[in-house]
Amino acid sequence: MSFLFRLFDSAGFPARWSCGPGWSESPWLGWLHILSDLGIWSAYFAIPLVLIYFIVQRKDLPFRRIFVLFGAFILLCGATHLVDAAIFWWPIYRFAGVLKFVTAVVSWGTVVALVQVVPRVLAMRAPEELEREIAARTKAENELQLTNAELEQRVEKRTLELSQAMTELAAERELLHTTLASIGDAVIATDINSKVTFLNSVAEQLTAWTNEEARGVQLETVFNIVNESTRQPVDNPALRALREGVIVGLANHTVLIAKDGTERPIDDSAAPIRDPRGGIAGAVLVFRDITERKEQENELIRAHAELERRVEMRTKELATTNRFQQALLESIQVGIVACDQQGVLTLFNRATREFHGLPLTQIPAEQWADHYDLFQADGASRMAMDQVPLFRALRGENLVDVEMVIAPKQGAPRTLAASGRAFHDDRGELLGAVVAMHDITFRKQAEAELKRINDDLEDRVQRRMADLTTAMAALKQSEEHFRTLADNISQLAWMADSDGALFWYNQRWYDYTGTTPAEMQGWGWQQVHHPDHLDRVVAKYKQAVAEGEQWEDTFPLRSKEGEYRWFLSRAVPIRDETGRVLHWFGTNTDVTEQRKMADELRQLAADLSEADRRKDEFLATLAHELRNPLAPISNGLQVLKIAGSADSTVIQTRTMMERQLGQMVRLVDDLLDVSRITRNKLELRKDRVELATVISSAVETSRPLIESCGHNLTVEMPSEPILLDADLVRLAQVFSNLLNNAAKYTTRGGKIQLHAERRGDEVVVTVTDNGLGIPAAMLPKVFDMFTQVDRTLERAQGGLGIGLTLVRRLVDMHGGTVTALSEGDDRGSVFTVRLPVVDPIAKKAAPAAAIKSASNRPKRKILVADDNVDSATSLSLMLKYMGNEMRMAHDGLQAVAAAEEFRPEVILLDIGMPNLNGYEACRRIREQEWGKKIYLVALTGWGQDEDRQRSKEAGFNYHLVKPVDPGMLEKLLNSLVVNS
Repeated sequence: MSFLFRLFDSAGFPARWSCGPGWSESPWLGWLHILSDLGIWSAYFAIPLVLIYFIVQRKDLPFRRIFVLFGAFILLCGATHLVDAAIFWWPIYRFAGVLKFVTAVVSWGTVVALVQVVPRVLAMRAPEELEREIAARTKAENELQLTNAELEQRVEKRTLELSQAMTELAAERELLHTTLASIGDAVIATDINSKVTFLNSVAEQLTAWTNEEARGVQLETVFNIVNESTRQPVDNPALRALREGVIVGLANHTVLIAKDGTERPIDDSAAPIRDPRGGIAGAVLVFRDITERKEQENELIRAHAELERRVEMRTKELATTNRFQQALLESIQVGIVACDQQGVLTLFNRATREFHGLPLTQIPAEQWADHYDLFQADGASRMAMDQVPLFRALRGENLVDVEMVIAPKQGAPRTLAASGRAFHDDRGELLGAVVAMHDITFRKQAEAELKRINDDLEDRVQRRMADLTTAMAALKQSEEHFRTLADNISQLAWMADSDGALFWYNQRWYDYTGTTPAEMQGWGWQQVHHPDHLDRVVAKYKQAVAEGEQWEDTFPLRSKEGEYRWFLSRAVPIRDETGRVLHWFGTNTDVTEQRKMADELRQLAADLSEADRRKDEFLATLAHELRNPLAPISNGLQVLKIAGSADSTVIQTRTMMERQLGQMVRLVDDLLDVSRITRNKLELRKDRVELATVISSAVETSRPLIESCGHNLTVEMPSEPILLDADLVRLAQVFSNLLNNAAKYTTRGGKIQLHAERRGDEVVVTVTDNGLGIPAAMLPKVFDMFTQVDRTLERAQGGLGIGLTLVRRLVDMHGGTVTALSEGDDRGSVFTVRLPVVDPIAKKAAPAAAIKSASNRPKRKILVADDNVDSATSLSLMLKYMGNEMRMAHDGLQAVAAAEEFRPEVILLDIGMPNLNGYEACRRIREQEWGKKIYLVALTGWGQDEDRQRSKEAGFNYHLVKPVDPGMLEKLLNSLVVNS
């Protein structure tokens, strides 16, 4: 309190009137100050009052804190002016100083708050943009109202029962696309922190979490998924969508564990939710229970296994990757036709050929008319080339049920409904177009017959309108005809009273559901509805009845056998002259097959896209992986040449390495082009070779892998020589692939046996192991391209999945056969190769390669860093023979430490090393003072432009691709010495 009293103590300070003679001489100047300060104070006092009133009236006002700070600032400023006026009589300078200090603090607080708010204010949408959006929405609402009015007028004109049936048939085509796109999937939405914000009813059922329970819970808790085989958690696709901002699909063999412990196999996908500025605001996860589909797929797989076996015997010339798709296309009754971006037909199944009378070969677009004639839906007007559905789809149109008449040169005309669209690659470039066609000839005939009956009925009704008695008789007869017609149409039909209670069903309803009229009266129809959809269907139907509006829905109905099939259901009100609803007439159209057909088309497109993606990944990975083993072979060969020894062991070693290098070069030439593999473009260089030589070369190639895995290899060969008409390198590759496959899929310390014996005019070679075995379901596919028996992480052995495909292709090209046999998981496997033998002839000995002697070279300090020990050792040995002082390291951290200790002039650094990759190792070396002048050379299997750019950015002086040419490396080293 004493401090407050001292603030208002004016002792020691004179009043401002007494501060000099000037005030007494010019009193008007003092009063001018006083009146100005009082005027400013009164204005500063009024402004906060206005702000307070504004804040109280606008509860939704943003940035309220700014307004409060601004009001306090103005109020304090006014108070300082009031105190300045009072000081003329009451010199309270202490209080004035404290007041001005508080005013300064509040002023800067207001400035800081304004700086924080300015970016948010600038990010707010402009009023002009909001007005444009409101105008667009208003326009859309007006157009919707006009459309609704037009639809209501069309409904008013079709109140008669028979004309309504025609409306149902015509509307079926318009609604087919929407119906097929409507599926009852489970949906979960999350915020950006992966916390659940929404579950729909299906998601609640599948996860056993209610929407209220799940809201705010982490997605991993609600959506608990594991691999059905390993029981290990699976990477949640929604989390990846949040991290990467891309649409993500779930891996196969995934099981959802509900809150109550129930497990279901699921299929799902996830996509990011973006805010108006493009940022990620959350994710949406869509999934479905595929238990029934999994059972159907298993049954379908068993059926297709037999089908593929038969097709494979007759169509070996077809590409392996298209075998299953071609069999599927040939078996379905829907015609599928596709073309490339130039309009040349590239795909057409059996149904298409039957429809059009087309041959199997590709046909240029200008030759289509030579095989069939195309007409409009009326069957009389010819269809121009630019009206053909496939051309329209190629131009970018999305076609749904476009009717046309096709008249093959030899065959009856057919009426088809075509749907299709163009398809593009991942970069959006046009690849071609695909169209699906189904034969609606019989349906069109039925429609025509129905129209004829309807027209005939209407004529009879009009002729019998003369008097009331005749009209009533005609009406009764018409009703009988209607019931007969309703009992024979393909749809389920029913009628309800004005309150929505059903009182009549056609015979097809009872035939399908197996119910009785007594059971179905009123609202009894609910007992044949699926419980998951019943509440939604009843609510929507009651709403339509209450509003007197047309009703439409799609849902499953149970048959008398207990099977649920999907139906497109519609009902329209029948009104009297005053518009009052008298009855409701409805139909249920079975659309199960259409839904399945749409799913098959989507799956087909996904499979084709996946095949292209896997091919691209295969080529990119293969180019890198196949260069690494060439490096130690090339280096070792150069070492032997430099050594110049005449010792027989050295000569044999060099000869072996030359042969292995030739094999790898040929493999790179062939395997870098997958299309050559799938199109039978591999070439053989046949000669008379001994089986023992082939087996020796194969064992020589595979022995390092077998020994590194600790396996015991036994080779049993016949005592007599066996000659083959074969390509030595290719045939050695066959048995090397089989031995490598056995080594990879056998647990450490396993047993591998290679046994050969002659049986008549053929030799039988078996490769047997006691490893992981092959599941029975995989045996028919084990030789398929990109197939690997077990892709789980704990059993993954690497590789591209083409080794066994090459085995079968090469054995076939040698006139032999190869088969696989296994008794199941962990029971081992047996691969049997049968080849024809030939009579012996003399062979020429291969000349020995010349050996170059080493020459004197300048000595350099060089560090080689490579996690491939063979590559590093052979390269170091070669450079040492060239007269250099060498050091080696086998990971990134070792390379940095060795460089600091050894201080080399040149470092040859691999990129893909453990602990620390080559890029980071280079950066760390460059950061050191002693590392700034070292010549760093990237030596890697990656050789794309982006790889070279990345090396340059990391600090490398040069970028060399394995296997490096020794001459080019020596030239580079010499140039470095000259430059230094």
